Amino acid sequence: MKRIIAFVLALSLLLLCFVGCDKKPANNGMAQSGGKVEGPAKVEYGAAAAETQLSNTYKLLHSGDKKLTIGYLGGSITYGGSAAKPLKGVKGDIELSYVNRVSAWFKETYPEATIETVNAGVSDTATNFGIFRLEKTLMNTDGHDMPDLVFVEYTTNDWFYDTQAKEDLLIQIESLIRNIWELNPYAEIVFLSTQREFKNDSIKAYKEVAEKYNIPYIDVGGPLRTAIKEKAGKLEEDSGTYYYTIDNLHPSAAGYEVYFNTIKPALSEKLNFEIKDWKLYDYKANLKAPAYKNLIDKPTIITSDMLTVSGAATVVQLPVSVGMYDTGKSVINKTLLQNCADVKGKATITGKFNGATLGMLFNIKGGDKEFSLRYQIDGGEWQDFGVNSKKWSFQQYAHAQAFMFAHNLSDGEHTIKIEFEDGAETYFGGLLVNGK
Repeated sequence: MKRIIAFVLALSLLLLCFVGCDKKPANNGMAQSGGKVEGPAKVEYGAAAAETQLSNTYKLLHSGDKKLTIGYLGGSITYGGSAAKPLKGVKGDIELSYVNRVSAWFKETYPEATIETVNAGVSDTATNFGIFRLEKTLMNTDGHDMPDLVFVEYTTNDWFYDTQAKEDLLIQIESLIRNIWELNPYAEIVFLSTQREFKNDSIKAYKEVAEKYNIPYIDVGGPLRTAIKEKAGKLEEDSGTYYYTIDNLHPSAAGYEVYFNTIKPALSEKLNFEIKDWKLYDYKANLKAPAYKNLIDKPTIITSDMLTVSGAATVVQLPVSVGMYDTGKSVINKTLLQNCADVKGKATITGKFNGATLGMLFNIKGGDKEFSLRYQIDGGEWQDFGVNSKKWSFQQYAHAQAFMFAHNLSDGEHTIKIEFEDGAETYFGGLLVNGK
């Protein structure tokens, strides 16, 4: 009888252990903290299926070292200097730009994670220039980790520099995101639309690419447009009564608050889901064929010292730089080129390049120093181009600026001849091409 009782007890213990002791935890082995599922101690990399947009961002915030490096790429609105200008009834502070507000939100929302910010907003730059400065000004490890999450803000400047057709913008936008993934295959991208006019090609182009690549698209220009209309009773603000902008274009601290109040709930919604596969999604490994032809997959600047310069122009050791906020508080200069051609009148520049793309980079001298030129590709028809500092006020101060002229040249080598007219004054940085 004792043996039977002992056997029954042993069997009962065995069954209990089978049912309870060896049961796998409901969270697939992930540690839990405060009821929130955390990731593994080590982040894994692979071509795992992404559950939703920003899944890699979520995983980095909850697993491994719990560190996220956020990059911001755009023009003056991303640069954020207008947030520091005080207006009547509006406190000015650079910390109130959308870049600093979003970064602060990440730090407050994920206190256990280390949040690093790289602000590569450069005034008067559009998508075309963003492609060619991407690696030097943002997607690198120069004093920071490689960015994991990149906000792209170019709809306003792509519209303002209205010399480009929608077809050109589509090529540039797709080229930009594929170059981001070339430099970091696991980076995630968010498009911010700051343009307050809804019919322009820049908005249409960014929306189209966002849909094709499943990239989050957040419209902050629309809410700002509504706020201005509700306060002023019209779509424009006037000098002396500015509130949401400082000049009817650049947001004030109050305008940036409207941006942030739109971005915050969009991010909260997309970063609120459960993860089953903790491998980071490899965007580069899962890329499909390009949606558009003649993408810029090898953005290259052919500098002036690699070209033949004659006439009233001389190659000088003068760096071509762009100004950015490093941590959102102090301005630094990032050097793109070490030299340029100092044009002081009638001059000629000739050279060779490869690929379907041609653009030019200038360091505008500022003031009333205008210039006109004409260029010829492969001995074809001459094309005219010029910068009028009297027409556009932003051309009256020194800055680097890119202009694109062709995206549909034939593959192979091409020749270029540039002739500056009398009275031209500028610094010529080089040719913007796809490959050397």
